[in-house]
Amino acid sequence: MSLLLRWLALLSRSSVAVCLLLCITSQARAWKEPLGMMLEPTYALPVPLFLRGGEDVVTSRAERVPYTLDAGINLHVPLTSSLVALDTRDGWAHSFVFIPRVDLRHGRADSFPIRTPGYYPTVRFQVFHQRRSDTLRRRVIAEFFFAHHSNGQSGCLYRDQVDAPNGRCGFPKEEPARANPPLNHIDGSFATNEVGLRGGIELSWGPKQSALRLTALLGAVLFRPLVGGIDPEIEAAYGLGRGELWLRFGKRLGQGDLASELGVRVRADARFGSQTVRAPASLVVDSFWRVDVMRDWGPFVRVIAGSDPYNIRFASEVLTLGVGMMWEP
Repeated sequence: MSLLLRWLALLSRSSVAVCLLLCITSQARAWKEPLGMMLEPTYALPVPLFLRGGEDVVTSRAERVPYTLDAGINLHVPLTSSLVALDTRDGWAHSFVFIPRVDLRHGRADSFPIRTPGYYPTVRFQVFHQRRSDTLRRRVIAEFFFAHHSNGQSGCLYRDQVDAPNGRCGFPKEEPARANPPLNHIDGSFATNEVGLRGGIELSWGPKQSALRLTALLGAVLFRPLVGGIDPEIEAAYGLGRGELWLRFGKRLGQGDLASELGVRVRADARFGSQTVRAPASLVVDSFWRVDVMRDWGPFVRVIAGSDPYNIRFASEVLTLGVGMMWEP
């Protein structure tokens, strides 16, 4: 009976999260025109399975924490977009979108939010050029973006650091220097700004060039903000930037109320320039079924291998498998 009550509590919590995400995305759907291309999806993963990694530091010891919810909220706020014009003509178009992204993770079946939600407000400006033939549509994509990524904490960056009299964190004098010190997953302060460029191409085949679609983006990101600075200690750990590869393959199925899209999204990235922490590369693969009558929501399966994408856990290596719901603009 106790196990049944825990699962009912988990189902209730997950349902509330999904309802919240549905409300948020339905507001974004009020904008009838296309918002952009390869935008971040909103998702909810109840009970993701950590096949490797997923340890948290609790009372100074590492223990595996069973997560009960992993979610990302991406409310896409359109500032301006002319992408809908490419439905009827070739040529140039643009998209300018603000995304106040928040990442959430929850542990166990009782109340145990994983500190802390990730705050990732992003501005993405995309330019497109399209050419079509009878059976093929080609879109070239160029993108500039600026983002702030932080976890809202104020503690020392590394687990073994202590507050010094001058107000700055430092290692105890008796603590020998280590090449790869463990990060503070409880309240370690993490914040950086990102500026980057992406470029790629989308190819669409079939009736009205919409039956089969392949999109590829290649990007470079620098942790060099346009305004403000980055703490030298965080810079030494997080690195100078990262390289990215985004792929998306989709196949349209059915017609009318039964219309849907079956597809795969892949994102791979690797950081460079870190001086103190060796962070693994990351691979995220989503297999999704997006249903038109469900306002573009649908079930999906996510696999993450490599760097944990949750905030200050970027140096942790994980292998996760989750099944949940996803909405893609």
